[in-house]
Amino acid sequence: MLASPAEDTEKPKVFRFTKENAKEYSARANKARWHDKPIALGIAEKTADESKTRARVERLEKQLDAIDDAIDAGGLKASDWRDLTAARERLFKQWQVLANIPNPGNLKPTAKRRTAASSSGPEPAPE
Repeated sequence: MLASPAEDTEKPKVFRFTKENAKEYSARANKARWHDKPIALGIAEKTADESKTRARVERLEKQLDAIDDAIDAGGLKASDWRDLTAARERLFKQWQVLANIPNPGNLKPTAKRRTAASSSGPEPAPE
């Protein structure tokens, strides 16, 4: 009689995170997180990417202008209006990412840090 395929293979073991293996897996995770990352792009590669990005931004701006002109022309059916505004929204999101423009509320203004002396209260008058 032939054995079923389930009997031929071993069942996978369930991983258990215990006190004994916690240090080992923590070290593995830290190594993967901090040491196995690829090195950042060099300056020469960044400048080549910047020129490509600028070209993409310009192309997106032309497409956005064309969609705006089509919307401003008027005489659109509701479905055409919906399609144009959806296309404009998608293009705007691409333009926003390529132009490094943050979403509203994502860029917080930098405040002056208070020093320990200024936060402790009024300064004593000089004698």
